[in-house]
Amino acid sequence: MTVAALGAVALDRHLTRHGLCPRTTRRAQRAIARPVTVAWSVATGQDRLLLNGADARPTATDRLAQHGAARLMRAAAGDPAAAEAFFGVLTLAHSPTRLLAPKALTDGLGRHRK
Repeated sequence: MTVAALGAVALDRHLTRHGLCPRTTRRAQRAIARPVTVAWSVATGQDRLLLNGADARPTATDRLAQHGAARLMRAAAGDPAAAEAFFGVLTLAHSPTRLLAPKALTDGLGRHRK
């Protein structure tokens, strides 16, 4: 539902700015794709980690994201600020760039090593 809502907001913004004109469909589809790319990447990245097959191999990015997510989840277990940042991104309430904030990086990469 969040992805549908993000798509609807993007479509509304696009039509408000550009109206109906030639190539509206293509441009609107691109506008809608931008905000849902994160959700799609998270969903398919996790699938590739679990499936075994030539067309489902995890990429280096998938493995790095999985490793970072695991560390952030451990940090989130003991730190409310880390939990808010991690779950905000996971639920699409915040941009993934939120995890690049200094606090999120130190929680996920430094202090909580195991």
